[in-house]
Amino acid sequence: MNIDRYILGTAALGGVYGPVDPGTSVRTILQALEKGIPAVDTAPAYGDAEIFLGKALKEWSGSKPSVSTKVGRLRSYASHEGLYDFSSETMERSVGESLTLLGLPKLDVLFLHDPWAIPPGELDMVIDQMQLFRQKGYTDRIGVGGNPPSTLRPYIDRRVFDVVMEFGRLTAICQDALTDSIPKYASLGIQSYMASPLQLGLLGRRFDEFTVATPSWLDPVFVRRATAVQAVASSYGLTLSSLAHRYVFFAPVDIKVVIGPSKPDELGESIKDILSGPLPKEVIEQIRLISENEC
Repeated sequence: MNIDRYILGTAALGGVYGPVDPGTSVRTILQALEKGIPAVDTAPAYGDAEIFLGKALKEWSGSKPSVSTKVGRLRSYASHEGLYDFSSETMERSVGESLTLLGLPKLDVLFLHDPWAIPPGELDMVIDQMQLFRQKGYTDRIGVGGNPPSTLRPYIDRRVFDVVMEFGRLTAICQDALTDSIPKYASLGIQSYMASPLQLGLLGRRFDEFTVATPSWLDPVFVRRATAVQAVASSYGLTLSSLAHRYVFFAPVDIKVVIGPSKPDELGESIKDILSGPLPKEVIEQIRLISENEC
C-alpha cells in the first residue's frame, strides 16, 4: 500500500457541508495520521478546519505530517459561499493567522485559493505576493488551489508554481486530467494533486440527492454518467463510492489524491478502499466507455 499517495482534505471536517462535532473532526484527523496518511490539506475557507487541525497536531506525537493551507478565500461555513480578498495586506494577515491556528512555524505548501476569482488587473500583484511568501520562508512551496483558469497558464508554463490542485477532473465520471493537465504538469516538474474523487459527493453520500434534484452547478452529463457507473458498481457487488475511490486511488499516473471524509467511519471506508487494491481491468474499461458515450 503506497500510503504516501494520499492527503487528508478537511473541508467536510471543518463544517462547510453542514454542522460538525469538533471532537469528531479532531479525532478523524488523528485517526488518519495513525493510519499513516502523511499529509493534510486545509484552508481558512473550510469553516473551523484550521482550528481542528491545529488541535490535532498539538495532540499528535508521531512524525510531523506535511501541511498545506490556502490564501485568498476567506473563512466561511458554506461551500457555495465564496468570500475573497486578494489584497497583499489581507493575504499576509491570513497566512499569519493560519500559521498561528495550526501551531506551525512554516507551511509545506501554500495554495492560491480559487484564482479565477482574482479581480482583473490584480493577477500580477497576487502572483508576486505568493512568490514573496515562499521567499520570506512562510512556505516551502506555492501552488494553485482550484482548477486553474486560462489566465494562470503563462505562470504555470514558467514554473512559478510548484503544485497544482485540481478537483473533479480525475474521477470515475470525468477523466479529462489524464490527457491534458497531468501530463503537462509532469513535463514541467509540477506536482499534481487530484481532489474530490467522489465528484463533490455525487459518487458518494449525495448520489440520491443529486440524481433526484440536480443542483444548477452540476453538469447533467455527470449525473447520467454517475447513474451508469452506479449500475456497473452494483453488477460487481461494489458500492459506488468504493468503485469511485479505487478508480482514482490506483490511476496509473504520478499524482497525490486528496480524500475528504467528514467523520471516522468515512475515513475507515477510504482506508478500506485503499487496501482493496485496483479495480478489475474490465471495470476500468466500462468506466472509460461510459465517459466516452454519455456526453
